[in-house]
Amino acid sequence: MLKWVWNSNQTDRHKRLAQHLLLYSSLKGFEQEIKIRVAQETLAKSLGCSRQTLNRQLRALEDIGLIQIRYREIVV
Repeated sequence: MLKWVWNSNQTDRHKRLAQHLLLYSSLKGFEQEIKIRVAQETLAKSLGCSRQTLNRQLRALEDIGLIQIRYREIVV
């Protein structure tokens, strides 16, 4: 995912979201499957957007296979 963030041709907001997810995941330590337990509302506030906008961005990252959205967690 880190390589994708720096080399991506995605929109700036997708990059910004991916950078935030990497930041949250770095706080958890390195694992094969990184589970980020953060409310979408909290993540949206830290990005300065609405929860609905964040959800659309998360779905876009999920569609290209970078993350999985589960109940109350995001898996990188």
